[in-house]
Amino acid sequence: QTVTLARDGLAYVMEVKAKVPTLPVGDCMYTVIQYCLGANGADSCCLQASYEIVYTKKASFKSLIEKNAASGVKDNMKDLRATLATIIKIRDALPSHLERHVAAKDAPKSLDSV
Repeated sequence: QTVTLARDGLAYVMEVKAKVPTLPVGDCMYTVIQYCLGANGADSCCLQASYEIVYTKKASFKSLIEKNAASGVKDNMKDLRATLATIIKIRDALPSHLERHVAAKDAPKSLDSV
């Protein structure tokens, strides 16, 4: 993973390169997923993800590869959304004095605006 843009508390862009060498076509391609997280006001943020399949060799069954990659990215985003929702519920359940302490000391700045 590579952070390509970081503006504390405002915007983050991270690219993740995913390989699956155990698949029969795993040596022919990899997926690059780009996550963009940006502040959307004081109490919310926006998360956008995009992906690209990079072929390193000629591959058969490209349509099947692309269909399964899209499905995998969608599943990953559903899991990420659920994880972020859980973090928000935990944060909102904290007493206000504890929330300030956790946000200031322990929580990553990118989650402060979630």
